[in-house]
Amino acid sequence: MARSHLTAIHERLDSFDELHFTAILIEAARVIDYENVLMNSREDESYHLPYPAFDVMSRGWNPLLHYGLPRLPKTVGIPIQESTATTRSHARSLLHSFGASAILEKAADMALHGFLTGQETENGLNLKFTVGHDSDHFLDQLEADALETALNGGEDRESTGLMTAAEVDDLTGALVFPFETGHGTMVGYDADPRLDAHFIQLVGQRVSEWRDEAGIHPDVQSNQLDGADVAAVVMLLASVYLKHIWFVGVGSKRLSEINYCMSLTIWNRPDELIESISSFTGIDAERIERTLRAIVVTRDDAAYFGAEPTPFMPMLLEISEGYWLSPVSSVFRDVTPSFPPAGIRAGPFCCA
Repeated sequence: MARSHLTAIHERLDSFDELHFTAILIEAARVIDYENVLMNSREDESYHLPYPAFDVMSRGWNPLLHYGLPRLPKTVGIPIQESTATTRSHARSLLHSFGASAILEKAADMALHGFLTGQETENGLNLKFTVGHDSDHFLDQLEADALETALNGGEDRESTGLMTAAEVDDLTGALVFPFETGHGTMVGYDADPRLDAHFIQLVGQRVSEWRDEAGIHPDVQSNQLDGADVAAVVMLLASVYLKHIWFVGVGSKRLSEINYCMSLTIWNRPDELIESISSFTGIDAERIERTLRAIVVTRDDAAYFGAEPTPFMPMLLEISEGYWLSPVSSVFRDVTPSFPPAGIRAGPFCCA
């Protein structure tokens, strides 16, 4: 059932050319970014997707990349398409279809190993766990997330030296401006070193924890990669993404006719990103490039996404030759909500 469902999805997508499919993939990243930021920034849960629907949609990301990475164009450039309610609806539907296939595949694997039983009914298929709970430990995840939220919310900002949300809002509000693309209006903004320092400090401790969990010692040397360089680049990217989330949230409130979803997910030219990080950190540009090349997901990684069931949103995704997509939801532990950064309360948001 899972395989026939997946084959049907592939057959529908096979008719699209490279550029059209690239636009579809960008829109899927926008949808996941939007829903992830929304679930981690709006306290009113009436604005959130129901968690099961979000989970199914998120599980569609890996199989979408498995299918789509080899189909991305090898030419320079990307299609600029306005994000609309219709394009987002189509992207959600596609992700949900891939996600349903992934869940069926997981159910088949669990049944094979005796963790699940199934019975056909008039309305479909009933599945039942043979153990006391879901192997994803759903309640444990929710409890852990609630604990982490409480811990983050309880930080003493005076002791950390962080600015308050109101102070950050005042600074960002003075820097935002409408950026016209000809295909929708995005949030543009100027720089302020005080904001750079704030968001780097905000993510610094968390990145150290991520580095330790990944087993990357700062002194490690592997394939011309330096552990300290990896940590520095990841920390800077994470801080830039969180800052971008805040700027877009404030800009969407203070500027008119802003396309929030289109503003949230952006792309970079590799050479410009390398130069920017090298200038900011003082690390040699060649070392920065080696580090980024180790982080960016390319068409060569398609097999990984076909074998890995846990949704994974990369910090950088090579969308074509010369352009890297920068999904902001990569600052969350994966594409399921588990890292609500303290102070990210930039709503209201305006996508449907």
